[in-house]
Amino acid sequence: MKASGLGRRHGEHGILEYTESQSTAVEPALPAGAPDGVDPGRYARLASAGLKILKHLPGIK
Repeated sequence: MKASGLGRRHGEHGILEYTESQSTAVEPALPAGAPDGVDPGRYARLASAGLKILKHLPGIK
């Protein structure tokens, strides 16, 4: 409190007034990286190319 800059306005209660909770989920079945035995650079290029193709399909943004 006092002149520390913390307290009701800049402390935990003040932060909570300007934030909202958000849920996140993790899908462990889908790997984020290259599968075992696949070159990570090649996998990244293939994944990027696939996403570019999908982006140009009708109805997909």
